[in-house]
Amino acid sequence: MKDPRSGYVASLHAAYRKGKLNVFVGAGISQGSGFPGWEAMNKALLQGYLASAIGSATPAALVATPYIGSTVDALYSVLGRDSVADFVRHAAPQNFDALLAAVLYQGRQIGDLPVGSVHYQISALTEKARVWTLNFDPLLELAMARRFPGSQWTDFRSPGKVGGTKTKFVKKKIEHLHGWIDPDGNANQLVLTESQYIELTARPSAAANSKLVRMLAGDNVTLIMGMSLADQNFRRVLYFLNKYGLSSTKNIFVVTVRQQPVVDHYLDMHWMQRGLRLLFLKNYEEIPGLLRDVQWGEPRPGRLPAWAHASAKWREREVPQRLIFNDNWQTLVHLSLDALCQQIREMFAVPQEEHINASLFVPFSDGSSVDIRMVGYSGGQSTANEAKKQARHRRLQIKKGREQGIAGVSFVSGTVRAVSYGEGDVDINFPASMRTQWVSRKGYRDWRSILSIPIIDTPYWLPVAVLNLTSSMADPFWSRFGKKQDLLEAELHAIIRRTAAFCLTGFAAVSS
Repeated sequence: MKDPRSGYVASLHAAYRKGKLNVFVGAGISQGSGFPGWEAMNKALLQGYLASAIGSATPAALVATPYIGSTVDALYSVLGRDSVADFVRHAAPQNFDALLAAVLYQGRQIGDLPVGSVHYQISALTEKARVWTLNFDPLLELAMARRFPGSQWTDFRSPGKVGGTKTKFVKKKIEHLHGWIDPDGNANQLVLTESQYIELTARPSAAANSKLVRMLAGDNVTLIMGMSLADQNFRRVLYFLNKYGLSSTKNIFVVTVRQQPVVDHYLDMHWMQRGLRLLFLKNYEEIPGLLRDVQWGEPRPGRLPAWAHASAKWREREVPQRLIFNDNWQTLVHLSLDALCQQIREMFAVPQEEHINASLFVPFSDGSSVDIRMVGYSGGQSTANEAKKQARHRRLQIKKGREQGIAGVSFVSGTVRAVSYGEGDVDINFPASMRTQWVSRKGYRDWRSILSIPIIDTPYWLPVAVLNLTSSMADPFWSRFGKKQDLLEAELHAIIRRTAAFCLTGFAAVSS
């Protein structure tokens, strides 16, 4: 059966252009930034309360972690997941907000919160779309503050405190349907417990319900993401929508990850009967790319992404071509990439026999088209003239379906791509002549594995560069992280992106 994704994206893009798109965000969007899921949050909330209550009434010798842990498990299974917050709220009404804040933020302050690519991509949509969320955290507001330098993140939060002053960003608010809470326990209009959800179901005029109606009114189109179709809270929202006929317009799209073809088919059939359209992705890392297509329009096969010229224009403004093809900048980029490789060797214990190199690709526009070209390399310093020649020969196409090389795919998708030797094609869409041309001066390719990291920036959060890291090993060091894979990958990607960002903006700022 034909994948309806392109048709769905076209509908979402049309709604965005008309100013009729709503983006509805759930807890899954925050979990990548270290916030717990619903079940983990409730268990931690119960554990926090018991640790406090038992600790104040029981000799210290009896307050052992296994004892509290077993009590949490037993009480959790008896109460049921959705009743835990009610239990803690009634047992410790004075401390409930503080306990919840401790569970959500785990000691982190606002400045410690990692804002992800998806948050920045959502903030870019506020150009014409409205953003609504069930989350209590300020990640989306923090992303908005980056987009509007000189503002405070609280300028973008709704609902505000009673008596608060309006700001010039009124139309750019992040609407928290179930309230919000800060790390210090300062909270506003929280809806969290089972009792509160039941009350919402019974009271159509409740504030959260009124906002839902406003979001779905008329010919508005809603894109839902970060919500599990199996989650009880999401089902309560769906119940409300169906009860009042709000989902009958079939203008609600839900982002979900593919499972199995048969399972996906029946899920799609089930939810379509309830007025929802499922927009399937391979994984959640594809969400920012999906949102770019919603904002800019999905390119047709063989066409450039609609945002490609904006990306090249931003790069030319930040680091103009005359600066790139300058001896001083070439020295800087070579030293920066070489220092990056040395830092990686030390931080990740890369063995001496494994040779690694880094190269930087950025977009260039000739007016009618855009491609990405290599402008720096750790393995050797180039003069300005040598760099010009290298950029002419090391250029990759980025048209849809014709993206060349791992770097081209990484740039267009905005996702990290890694290929170990023998596990994939690194010369994607290379003609035979290009394969020969890209062999090193030694007459053979001096690396076996490659990691491509997209660099994303601009107020619209667009790919603006790609940094490639190559390894001479068939099993490169980044494939040997073991149990710490997620943590070490995040650290590796972060230092690569910092280096690329300095090459793009740091030297230009200093030289100006």
